[in-house]
Amino acid sequence: MSNDSKLAKIAQGVRRRSKRPFTDAIVEGLDEAMPEDVCKALKLPRGTVWARGIQIAALRTAVMGVKGVQQRKDLRESIEGKATQRIEMLSAEDRKIEFVVRYEELPRKVEKVLDAVKVEEEVNGEE
Repeated sequence: MSNDSKLAKIAQGVRRRSKRPFTDAIVEGLDEAMPEDVCKALKLPRGTVWARGIQIAALRTAVMGVKGVQQRKDLRESIEGKATQRIEMLSAEDRKIEFVVRYEELPRKVEKVLDAVKVEEEVNGEE
């Protein structure tokens, strides 16, 4: 067995310390089945996992009239992200916008060509 494969075998048994132990524990628990008494109290089928129970409870709360306003906001923000604040940049009086366009000066050679074209147009009577 090579040295690399020995190190790989050792590394498989070592778990890195998580930077989010609380979140990791919750995520791990979401796939576990809820106890029967909890399923019964929430009127859910036996064997329902915690993630599904939380989802159903959140949706039930969201449809409860005034009480569900905050829940609906939380659900929308978790799916779509926070709403951006709209800002009006111009007041009603400042609706007129002025654009100023400035061109760079043309190189000398280009100016000479343009002057020659103007002279030719004048000679030919094209204006």
